[in-house]
Amino acid sequence: SGSRSASSCRLSRAESERRCRVPGGKLCSGRGQCDCGVCICQVTEPGKYYGPLCECHEWVCETYDGETCA
Repeated sequence: SGSRSASSCRLSRAESERRCRVPGGKLCSGRGQCDCGVCICQVTEPGKYYGPLCECHEWVCETYDGETCA
């Protein structure tokens, strides 16, 4: 699946979650998993979530120069 084991992450769990937390408290906007401070966004049908905190969805975020969430 390509995810890293917890032992290879140099961040503490608290620091990892701090980097993934959005201003309302949810990790990865409630749409993904936090892996060593990086959000791994869920793929949902009919679209995908994007952005560093899984805050964008290809059906609701604006596009700029042909790219979702720029």
